[in-house]
Amino acid sequence: GILVTAMLCLLECSRHGLLEDELLQLLVDRPVPPADLGGAADVAAAMDKARAREGSREAPAEQAAVSQLEEELERKKLQHAMEEADVGVKPSKKDGEKQKPERGDNNQRPRLLMHTWSAMYFTVKPLLRPTGSVGEGMLDFYHRTVSKAVRCLLLPNKEKRVWWHGRLAGFFEQAEDHRRTEELPYQLERTLNCSSL
Repeated sequence: GILVTAMLCLLECSRHGLLEDELLQLLVDRPVPPADLGGAADVAAAMDKARAREGSREAPAEQAAVSQLEEELERKKLQHAMEEADVGVKPSKKDGEKQKPERGDNNQRPRLLMHTWSAMYFTVKPLLRPTGSVGEGMLDFYHRTVSKAVRCLLLPNKEKRVWWHGRLAGFFEQAEDHRRTEELPYQLERTLNCSSL
């Protein structure tokens, strides 16, 4: 589904992974690249390309990672209708409405509902590993072949990668914790936005 695709793209474009809470906040807006960059509809075309390359000279581990991603994305397509009905936003404290957060106010940012996150997380859990300090909740791909498969299937051109890096840069510009200093310079450099850097 769209959210799983977005989650994989966000993790691939992060510097060293993302915190679970950051993913919950980033995914609530259902980030999808504009159609001219190839939004979620391009996943099917990318899958067809990957199937056509199965007989090529790719390493067996890479083929397995691509196959596993294909299976996970197909499963999420079937769950997509249910997901559309279940995706929601935790209301903020005032009037139960979604509000634009102030800079650095992570508690006021809308988040993906936990039951939606749980379904997504358990779908892609075999592809992820915890990183960072114990209990921090940072996630990243468990092996670089998974990262490479995501890059080949979901981020095949520079424009898409720059769009996702821009999405992360915008998110981390609003943060005021140590994650801002870790991620923002990297994201701005990847978006070729040297004036903001």
